Amino acid sequence: MSFFLEGIGKVISKIADHIQGRVERAKNKIAALERERDEILKGPATVKNALRALAINRELEQLRTIVQNAAKE
Repeated sequence: MSFFLEGIGKVISKIADHIQGRVERAKNKIAALERERDEILKGPATVKNALRALAINRELEQLRTIVQNAAKE
């Protein structure tokens, strides 16, 4: 029985580590996208830059949701 509980503990630990890694990746991606968006906004106003900024904003919204949901767990 103790081996079974020990095994469950290891599985739960692995899952927690995976979730933590996912959150850290999301935070790193948020920082990188914010830097890219700032650089785009400093440049000339073109359709290409506007579309990229919109895409970045959509992705940032999704990543921030992931981070907020992980904080609630």
